[in-house]
Amino acid sequence: MGIVDASNFDESFDDEFRQVFEENSGPRILALNKTDQVSANTIESLTNQIQNVLPNTETIPVSAMNGSNLPHLKERLENSLPLGPQLYPEDMLADQPERFFVSEFIREQIFHELHQELPYSIAVQIEEFREDRTKVYIRANIVVERQSQKGIVIGAKGKTLKSIGKNARKKIETFLDHGVYLDLHVKVYEKWRKNEFLLRELGYPTN
Repeated sequence: MGIVDASNFDESFDDEFRQVFEENSGPRILALNKTDQVSANTIESLTNQIQNVLPNTETIPVSAMNGSNLPHLKERLENSLPLGPQLYPEDMLADQPERFFVSEFIREQIFHELHQELPYSIAVQIEEFREDRTKVYIRANIVVERQSQKGIVIGAKGKTLKSIGKNARKKIETFLDHGVYLDLHVKVYEKWRKNEFLLRELGYPTN
């Protein structure tokens, strides 16, 4: 699949582009973009030029700006993809464990609540994940580097931490399709980002 600019056709459809496209052994689909900037006659003329240079090429006029013909392009590309082996069970929605997504939902709410106040100093550690109760029990630690940061995450009278927990729990419940009891704590691991053992404990690669 290739894409060329209808508004600047001579530049985007150069010799190097044609050579690469000719060497493609799969289905030839060429998207002619920015058709909102040229006339219908120009589109027809460019399509004919493409067919003369690259026979057996399907040219699809599109406009990324206004979305014209993009669904058709997407459908043609999907239909052209080769079938591959089934890598995961049909009922598996993702290849990451649930704990990973839970930690990401919590982290998302931390950044939403604190904005850029503690951008890189926070990690989320899932200590316990139990599904043998009426509600899924999740115990998680919000890890910071300094005691002063712990106070920021907790907030006055625990207000910030409660807000983080409330909003994260809603997203986790939607994801798991089950009621959740989210038990959040804030822990200080000094300079955890420079400690390889702690990085591994928190799920970060160290190599």
